Amino acid sequence: MGKNSLQGRHVVITANTSWCIAHFRGTVVDTLMAQGCRVTILAPRDKYSDDLAKRGCEFVDIEMDRTGLSPLRDFALMRRFRRHFQALKPDAIFSYTIKNNIYGAIAARRFGIPFIAVIPGLGNAFSSDNWLQKLAVGLYRFAFRNIHLALFSNVENKEVFVSKGLLDADRCIVLDGEGVNTTDFAFATMPPAPPWVFLFCARLLYSKGLAEFVSAAKSIRAHAPDTQFHILGKLADNHPEGIEQSKLDEWIAQGDVQFLGETPDVRPFITAAHCVVLPSYYQEGMPRILLDATSLGRLVITTDTPGCRETLIDGETGFLCPAQDAATLTKRIEQVMSLTDDALQNMGQNARNLAQTKFDDRITANVYLDILQGVFENETVPKA
Repeated sequence: MGKNSLQGRHVVITANTSWCIAHFRGTVVDTLMAQGCRVTILAPRDKYSDDLAKRGCEFVDIEMDRTGLSPLRDFALMRRFRRHFQALKPDAIFSYTIKNNIYGAIAARRFGIPFIAVIPGLGNAFSSDNWLQKLAVGLYRFAFRNIHLALFSNVENKEVFVSKGLLDADRCIVLDGEGVNTTDFAFATMPPAPPWVFLFCARLLYSKGLAEFVSAAKSIRAHAPDTQFHILGKLADNHPEGIEQSKLDEWIAQGDVQFLGETPDVRPFITAAHCVVLPSYYQEGMPRILLDATSLGRLVITTDTPGCRETLIDGETGFLCPAQDAATLTKRIEQVMSLTDDALQNMGQNARNLAQTKFDDRITANVYLDILQGVFENETVPKA
């Protein structure tokens, strides 16, 4: 069966925001439609919903309490998924984000619709052995009993699901993240140095390593005061690991870091930097910001943890450091600052080459096409 066999097939893509699909999965949407698929986006309406419709796909709004833990609201969400799937009658469903994966899978099972859950990271629910993890494990175990496939961004996350009995290994595929659009994130010439510019870009969480980044900034600026440390991201007020506004204000007042706020387009901020730093100990899948930086030809410094370590070649496109280790992080930043201009440019080009050969989102999109062919040929796992 060739890819033209997908002509006329109806694929639903669902997530907890339209932004999530427009920002991270645009190439997947375009590729499916280019193969003749009818694509419907099922997500809460936001300012990116119209952008998705302009691509040529259909958009259906679904009401959703993204972060709440009310059983009644979640049961109502499952019923809404069921009504939408019954009306849309898709041939297959790709789902992202926790509630869509869980309640969408339960709803799809009633109609026998092939359901592919994409699990980029495990998030806060798996960060510690508490009641939230027990709840998540129980819900996943019930929801994933008959799903077609689950896609993970690193082997360790897949093994968590397999070891806890949530999925059989033959229903899992590990991707190199969700990929990056290497055309939109085109190679950019490295700015001159000094002054050196290091960028932290993520949700402002302690577990993203922001405190370690600030500590390293303070240490380095004590002897290299012209070095710039930029923070770009959004406060996560309702997150248990969120940085408090008062703490952020304190860091800014100390003068070692600059807070740039948040932005819908990270590219100009990455290209203004020499290196993107993400000292994360969060339950990452594969951080998109590191793939964005790599595609733009920037070095990355990140932790030797699942999902992060896979984004670079240590010593060739960036540097690894242990998690929650501000002293070693400082040494890695100093290691970047010790590079000659030629070495810096070479590492930037190495990063770009890595993005093109391993992380290009067209590679991911082709895996999606292979999965759909497997679905319609009654195969469990597509050939890699």
